[in-house]
Amino acid sequence: MADGRFPVHTENFFMIRIFLEKFSSFFFVWSTEIDGFKTKMDTEISPNP
Repeated sequence: MADGRFPVHTENFFMIRIFLEKFSSFFFVWSTEIDGFKTKMDTEISPNP
């Protein structure tokens, strides 16, 4: 178990996990912003009944 690469893998794993958490939250906000923009454009372009 005295593998010199193990701590590096653990550190990379935590960094990747933190990056994925930040990226997923950012992507969630970005996707909701895009959805709101799409609905806004749809309501502005389509004629109101």
